[in-house]
Amino acid sequence: MGNINGRVTGLNTDVMNSLNKIKSENGGRGILSTQDAQELSGAINKDGKIDAAEEDLLVELTQDQSRLVKVSSAESSPNQVTFGTASGSARNILQETLAPRKKIEAMIDNGAQGFKDLTKVYSRSPADAERVVDILVGKAGKAWDASNLGNRYEPLRSFIATAYSGVNSLEGKANADGRNMLHEALKQVDQNVGDRIPDVFYNWVRPGGVL
Repeated sequence: MGNINGRVTGLNTDVMNSLNKIKSENGGRGILSTQDAQELSGAINKDGKIDAAEEDLLVELTQDQSRLVKVSSAESSPNQVTFGTASGSARNILQETLAPRKKIEAMIDNGAQGFKDLTKVYSRSPADAERVVDILVGKAGKAWDASNLGNRYEPLRSFIATAYSGVNSLEGKANADGRNMLHEALKQVDQNVGDRIPDVFYNWVRPGGVL
């Protein structure tokens, strides 16, 4: 996973001002409410893109573990502010800002290249991995629902083949992450449908091959 260390540096003025405003209005408490998360999301999306420091901020603030995140601006004499990780609906808003569901679904629908791109999101942080797998389970579940003995389970087999062709073209850790991502999602689908998917359909995609 990415470098999650409780620190964010080089944040631009607009987003830093938003954080300072939020903390001031909260009486100095670094706790994000739903409204705060919406305001922060708006500041991040102001220029229509997410830069490296903004991505780092969103990754840090959306981790499951409760911790403090120290944020510094990009100025020569950095402005600093500290916030706790977000929870509940505030966390959901920031996760959607970082990795919009529609964007993840579009990656899944974009063939082998889409799964290569999806692996990058999965590898970014534990929170991103959880979100990617959840959405991937929904897509793979639909493929299973369309599969039966009459069509030789082609929808699911085709889904797996396309996904695997993407992740298996990656190298090193990215390859292992992609295969873990795919195996984790397919195993969850199998559990969701009462272990009705033959293990031989997907067990081989995991790093190390068949159990």
